[in-house]
Amino acid sequence: MKDSLLLLLTGIVCAAGAWLFFRYFGQEAFGMLMLLGLIGAIADNARLRRRLRERGPSRKASALGCDKKKPPRRWLFC
Repeated sequence: MKDSLLLLLTGIVCAAGAWLFFRYFGQEAFGMLMLLGLIGAIADNARLRRRLRERGPSRKASALGCDKKKPPRRWLFC
């Protein structure tokens, strides 16, 4: 019973938040959502690049020859 009430309350809060978002931004709401998605993708890409730089190439990449200066023949798996 408690879980269902919390779930209902969460749904009401999310619906109210969505209504406020679209009410405030109006026609620019979808542009804002796209902008937020683009910023999130760029931030995630930067985080993953930093993590890769810290760890270096993986064993699989080394086994495929991806750590050499000359591009490997199986470049899709690097």
